[in-house]
Amino acid sequence: MFSGCTSLTQAPELPATTLASCCYEFMFSGCTSLTQAPALPATTLAESCYDGMFSGCTSLSQAPELPATTLAPTCYCEMFSGCTSLTQAPELPATTLVEGCYYGMFKGCTSLTEAPELPATTLAGYCYSSMFKGCTSLTEAPELPATTLADYCYSSMFYGCTNLSQIDVAFEEWPINEGTYNYVANVAPTGTFICPKALALEYGEDRIPEGWTVKYVDEGSGVSSALADGITVWTDDLTVFVRGAEGKVSLYDMSGKIVATSNSKAEERALSVPSKGVYVVRTSGGERSVLVR
Repeated sequence: MFSGCTSLTQAPELPATTLASCCYEFMFSGCTSLTQAPALPATTLAESCYDGMFSGCTSLSQAPELPATTLAPTCYCEMFSGCTSLTQAPELPATTLVEGCYYGMFKGCTSLTEAPELPATTLAGYCYSSMFKGCTSLTEAPELPATTLADYCYSSMFYGCTNLSQIDVAFEEWPINEGTYNYVANVAPTGTFICPKALALEYGEDRIPEGWTVKYVDEGSGVSSALADGITVWTDDLTVFVRGAEGKVSLYDMSGKIVATSNSKAEERALSVPSKGVYVVRTSGGERSVLVR
C-alpha cells in the first residue's frame, strides 16, 4: 500500500483486531523516512499478516508493541528486516510457535543491542530461522529454553552476529533435523556457551562456536561432569582426570581411536592426551565428551 514511499514520515492508525492472510504484507516496505510505527493491537494473527511490513524502514527506531499470543505461519516473517536504526525489540509473549513465525524478523538490524525474551518451549519448523542474522550490535543471545528442537528452528539464527559472545541453551542432544544449522556461523571469536552437562562437546557452525568456553547450567564453570553417580571427570592442561570409576577407563579421540586406558584401582585416574581437543571418556558407568584446552 505504501511500499517505497520514501518521504512518508507518519503511518496511519491501524485499529483492526481481526486480521486476514497477508493483510499488511510489505505495507511500508522501503519507507526510509518512517520513524514511528502505528500500534498493532491484534492478539490473534493470520498467515503472513505482518510479513515484511517494515522491511527496509531504515529510519524506524522503535518497534510497536506486539501483544499477540496466537501466531500463524510466517506472521512476523522479516517484519523489521533491514531496519538499521532499530535499537530495541518488542516483547514476544507467545509460548507456542508455528512454522516460520519469526523467520528473519530482525535480520540486518545492525543497531539492535538487546534481543527480546523467547519464552517458547514448543517450537515449529523454521520458527526462529535467521531471526537475528547480521545483527552486529547484539552481544548476548536470549535464553533458548526449548529442550526439543524442530526442523531448522534455529538455522542461521545468529549468523553474522559478529559481537555475540554468550548463548544459553537447554537442549541435551544435538538435533538430527538441522535444527541448529549454521546458527552460530561468524559470531564473536570468543565467548561463553551455557548448556546442560549432558550435551556433547562438539564444535563448529552448527554446534558450539570454536574458541568459546563452556559453562554448565548446574555448575559454576569449567568442563567437568558426572558420568554416573559418584563418577566425575575434569581436565587440567593435557591431562584428563577421572574419579570414582570402577574397572577399566578408556579415552578416545573424536575419530574413535583409543588414546589412553587405565586399569588402576585407584580412586582417581590421570590419563594424558597428546593435544588439546575433544575426547570421549568411557567407563562402566557410561561415556562422556570432554574438552581439553
